[in-house]
Amino acid sequence: MRKKNNNKMLLFLFFFVLCFNLSFAATVVLKSGEIIDGKIIEKTDQYIKINYDNSDLIYFLRDIEKIDESDNNLQSIADRKEVSSVGSPNSFSSYYKKGNALRKNGQINEAIVQYNKALELNIDNKSLIHLSLGQAHMWGKNYDQAIIELNESVKLEAQNAFAYSLRGYLYMVKGAFQEAISDLNKGIDILKNPPENKDFLFGDKKNLMVRLSDAYVYRGECLFMMDKPAEALNDFNEAIVVNPNNPSAYLARHQIYKKNGLSDKADLDMQEYSTIHSQSESKLLLERLIK
Repeated sequence: MRKKNNNKMLLFLFFFVLCFNLSFAATVVLKSGEIIDGKIIEKTDQYIKINYDNSDLIYFLRDIEKIDESDNNLQSIADRKEVSSVGSPNSFSSYYKKGNALRKNGQINEAIVQYNKALELNIDNKSLIHLSLGQAHMWGKNYDQAIIELNESVKLEAQNAFAYSLRGYLYMVKGAFQEAISDLNKGIDILKNPPENKDFLFGDKKNLMVRLSDAYVYRGECLFMMDKPAEALNDFNEAIVVNPNNPSAYLARHQIYKKNGLSDKADLDMQEYSTIHSQSESKLLLERLIK
């Protein structure tokens, strides 16, 4: 039974690794707010491949906000300081952004090395670095170490809602539902009423809504596992209101409807899930592209 529950919970861990073959420099702005400077080496109608600091990274177009391209092939990133967000090769910004890019490309151990280098150089944003380390360890299936990093993140910044939500998700995966709900409650409360002057924690409103929707889904899954379907359904409904493009919310609500014999509603949610989910590449395809 525990194995079945774990498999169900892991349905909601989605790895979205991104990707464009042209030989000119570009600044890629992701919808998450991250900025990658490098040289585009491959471009298709689905993804780009960009060389960033001697690493070839893949980003899907659906995850990209815009691409600023330059046809000056002789101009390096280091020479483009006015548009580059990377900074010098040994700066905190360089290590942190390379860690983000490597993590999103599935190179977990390499990303952790970069984050730890960033941690040594920065004292102002340690909460965010520990959050990123927590994400990296989570992607590497090292959940206990991920929780340790997230503990540090919330200790350093009590308003880091994403750290609470992510730690809540990890508790859920481990079957510690009460601890998970406690963390998710904190994350949801903060995301619903984000403090002023904390934009570095939340990004734009769209990013905040995505995180809030995910937190509702995770809490709903915990309630569902605790045999509280009515409360779980409320959270899944709220997740869809907040972010109508969250495939996990439709899949989760489908489970409730199916269990209660509401086959028509269950079928509609499965259709919605399939439509949204089909717009992204499957994990198997991503793994093949990375190799």
